[in-house]
Amino acid sequence: LLNATRQSAIAALTAGLQAKNANVAARMGAAAQQTAAQAATQTSATRQSAAQAAGAQSTQAKQAAQEGKAKAAAQAAAGSATQAKGREAAQAQQVAGQQASQEKTGIHKRVSLRNVPKGRARGTLDKV
Repeated sequence: LLNATRQSAIAALTAGLQAKNANVAARMGAAAQQTAAQAATQTSATRQSAAQAAGAQSTQAKQAAQEGKAKAAAQAAAGSATQAKGREAAQAQQVAGQQASQEKTGIHKRVSLRNVPKGRARGTLDKV
């Protein structure tokens, strides 16, 4: 009788311990599942925020590229304007130089005409 009581008590304790172990294991499994789900959610959120950040950076890069193109176009236009001004200045200098040389030539003609006797020689100078 004592032996049977001991065996039943041991069996009850063993069953109780096994139930506790199963309960603990179930809790640990549930906690592990919850942790895994949280990690997956965080990973998903991290991916989304990374994608959003990459999208924002891409948008910023596009805007910077467009601004850069606009700046380059403005610089090219300024360069063209500077070149045009330079050409105009060069043309003005050339015209002024031509006018000055024509005036000098005219002065020389007048001076030389004073020294040339009237007649055929003077007529040839006028034709030139």
